[in-house]
Amino acid sequence: MNSVPILLYHHISYDREITPDGFFQQLVFLKKTGYETIFLNQLPCFTKKVKKSVVITFDDGFVDNWIYAFPILKKLNMKATIFVTTSYIDDGLVRQNYDDNSEIKLDTLKNEKDKKYFLNWQELKIMYKSGLIDIQSHTNTHKNFNKYNEYENIEEEIKVSKNIIEKNLNKECGFICWPWGKYRKNWVDIAKNNGYTGCVTTRVGANTEKTNPYEIKRFKIEKENIDWFSNRVSLCSNKMIVNLYGLVFGLDRKVKNIFNEYRTYN
Repeated sequence: MNSVPILLYHHISYDREITPDGFFQQLVFLKKTGYETIFLNQLPCFTKKVKKSVVITFDDGFVDNWIYAFPILKKLNMKATIFVTTSYIDDGLVRQNYDDNSEIKLDTLKNEKDKKYFLNWQELKIMYKSGLIDIQSHTNTHKNFNKYNEYENIEEEIKVSKNIIEKNLNKECGFICWPWGKYRKNWVDIAKNNGYTGCVTTRVGANTEKTNPYEIKRFKIEKENIDWFSNRVSLCSNKMIVNLYGLVFGLDRKVKNIFNEYRTYN
């Protein structure tokens, strides 16, 4: 092993591609095969050590992360990082989760952009205080989840989200995950100047001691099948193979994105 896989999830839900049962089996696989779950600040680019480890991440901050994912992570004593879109996080009562009611069935598909289907600060506090969940930035607005909307002020986006997280959770917010993986080169300097120590992307590639901490790579988990999952984790653990794979992964989408950006700005 010479690279640390970083796994990208959004939802764990019965109406999504990764169900609670499927997520549980994936975590059991990681545990049985000797992977240690770590936080972002434990990556080799910060510690200069590559060990058999994996980073589990969730984007956006949906409530099913509390209802399904957290109880499963807690049961197996495994860590994860949630990137929250802070303008979608409000105060509220702590809702029931798998620990309280194993029969909970939440329909997240129809209500994905409704604020009440996002985490609240009380739930985030409980998860963070457990020592198993880290909370980091996913900007403040995510531009209403529209991939091609421009931010009016990107510095405000990343500064506000960092301050809100630090104020509500009394913790340092040192990482930002770019929504949709879309960012401009100068945004990295803005993040640095505002106290971020790392930026997380959706690019596929190796995470080694030589990785630029402002270009951390991830791989989206879009199937719960264990054979598929084990192959992807193995692939992302091999520096040479995953870097080669990253060159061709989603090539058609990359070309389409380049065309769309050209059309937008010309």
